[in-house]
Amino acid sequence: MKNPIILIMAVMLMFHGALAQKSKAGKEPPIIDRELFFDNPEIAGGQLSPDGTMISFQKVYKGKMNVWVKKFDEPFEKAKPITADTLRPIGGYFWTYDSKYILY
Repeated sequence: MKNPIILIMAVMLMFHGALAQKSKAGKEPPIIDRELFFDNPEIAGGQLSPDGTMISFQKVYKGKMNVWVKKFDEPFEKAKPITADTLRPIGGYFWTYDSKYILY
């Protein structure tokens, strides 16, 4: 009786060879735009205020990521930017414990 490990390895090598030939004969995969990986997200860094009444998040404003705020039960279209930095994006922010201020 043949060694089963050798038989399994031989089958795997044949299968691998068949896949390699098939991939070479096919078309190249499409190139993915860099913007999908490196562009600003639509919304990022969402936070709920400590008292639960407001939502803050980062969104583009004048070409840079800034901090926006809206009431919890309002739609996102009613959010307002509370920062307007056009030189560099806001890296991070947080709410104060009393929900009165956002520090960045």
